Amino acid sequence: MCFNTAESNTGRLKGGQHPNTWPQNNGLQEGLKIVNKLKVVNDMAESGVKLINEFNNLLEKDKGQKKYVLQVVSKC
Repeated sequence: MCFNTAESNTGRLKGGQHPNTWPQNNGLQEGLKIVNKLKVVNDMAESGVKLINEFNNLLEKDKGQKKYVLQVVSKC
């Protein structure tokens, strides 16, 4: 694991270090602070939900079409 930012050069977590020693590893702790502040977004999932919602809204205008689509999908 390597963290390099403008404010910090935390180095690497060396192989063979026992996990019990990680809390004393200043570089790892600095990197952990940075990672914990990151906002993570699953763009693929959010895009899929948006697409399905838009599609569902279109079908709600025509109930017959929605029923047909659901029948076709259920046969797959």
